[in-house]
Parts: sequence; C-alpha cells; structure tokens
Amino acid sequence: MTSDEGARFADDRGLIFVETSAKTGERVEEAFVAAARAVSDKIATGAIDAAAKFSGVKVGHGVAPFGVEDPPPPRGARRTCCQ
Repeated sequence: MTSDEGARFADDRGLIFVETSAKTGERVEEAFVAAARAVSDKIATGAIDAAAKFSGVKVGHGVAPFGVEDPPPPRGARRTCCQ
C-alpha cells in the first residue's frame, strides 16, 4: 500500500494517518500525540465518556512521561497488574 492509499483509507474511515519510520523514529511521537489529542477532544465533546466503566479510557492511570516518576501509591492501596 502506498502512502497515498494509506492516507485515503484512513480518511475514508475517519482514522488518523501519520507516516512514521520505525527505523529512525521519525514522526513516531507526532503519531502518539495525534492519537492522544483525538481521544482528549472526544472526551471534551462528550463523544467518549471517560467515566464509563468500559469506555476504554483510564483517566489518571498509566505510564508517566519520560523522565517523570509516578508518586508512590497511597498506603494500603492495592497495586494494579503492572506496577
């Protein structure tokens, strides 16, 4: 598939298309930022209810940005699968 075909495929389906390079890392961060921005925009407009149990969005959970450490969990808190 060519880049133009990929862009057309994504556009026809309302998807994000960012051509990246796994070899050099070129535009990889841009692709993640675009995806995060799209989710954030959908939460802001109400298209996604982040509070819904099965929305697929977990607010406040996950990995901290590179170079930033998560604070320790509160005393007595249960750990999640990956901490």
